[in-house]
Amino acid sequence: AGAAVMHKHGWTMGELMSSWGPYIALVGAVVPPSLVTYQAIKQRQADEQAAARQLAQRQREAHPVNPAAGQREGVAP
Repeated sequence: AGAAVMHKHGWTMGELMSSWGPYIALVGAVVPPSLVTYQAIKQRQADEQAAARQLAQRQREAHPVNPAAGQREGVAP
């Protein structure tokens, strides 16, 4: 498909690589590490959120809230 498009427009691989080669190389050098970094950041955020949820759960279990106890304390109306 690429060869047909290049033939239709009169492009050659040499012309394309001489004009666009540095940009293609830049994309090839930058995109793979960027994708890995993005995935690592997303995983770290997910791990931190899971740890925060576990901590909140442990705190709720250690100090349960008893709304009925609050109604018995103090002066009743």
